[in-house]
Amino acid sequence: MADNKLTGTDEEKLHQLCAKTYKAQAVWFLNGFWEKHQAEAETLWAYVLKCNELDIQEHENGCALDEMQAHVFLERFNETQTVRDMRIMLRETGALGEKERPKAVPLIHHLLYKYKVDWHHLVNASQGD
Repeated sequence: MADNKLTGTDEEKLHQLCAKTYKAQAVWFLNGFWEKHQAEAETLWAYVLKCNELDIQEHENGCALDEMQAHVFLERFNETQTVRDMRIMLRETGALGEKERPKAVPLIHHLLYKYKVDWHHLVNASQGD
């Protein structure tokens, strides 16, 4: 699979996108929504750097923070949420099923919520091809 291609159903594409590195997730988002969110490029880069720092096992090769580190991430950007609120947020994006508990939170899930982007559109967004 080429780095800029996702295959399968939209749900399979979302899982593939979530498995990409923090940097690749941010790049995918910006490529897909450049016209609307280009002013957020520096913020997204700060997100990538913070995820790399907080991911104590994988660093820049990581793709998702554990739930506790995801809360630390939110705190660092003054977006603090309770455990319950974060789970509601993830469910609202469609990133998390109604009965699921997040074991890991990819950066893309946060971007879906923060920028109110439809995940079906995201996984099918043009990547400059």
